[in-house]
Amino acid sequence: MSASDERTAVHRHFWRPAGDTIRHAFRGRRWEHEERATSVCGRDVALGAATEYDWIVAPTCPVCYRILKDEC
Repeated sequence: MSASDERTAVHRHFWRPAGDTIRHAFRGRRWEHEERATSVCGRDVALGAATEYDWIVAPTCPVCYRILKDEC
């Protein structure tokens, strides 16, 4: 794996509406159907199947956003 690939793998994340009705970022490539996960901002949240409505109305977590932005 090249150094560039390693950096990309470290910074992979995905966004997902969580049980607290906020769209959080999570480390990894994608949701693997975990029931709970710790978000980038450190919150332990319930995860489940998100509806289209959840994606539309869930606001983006500003703390997750800031942390990821600062990592760039």
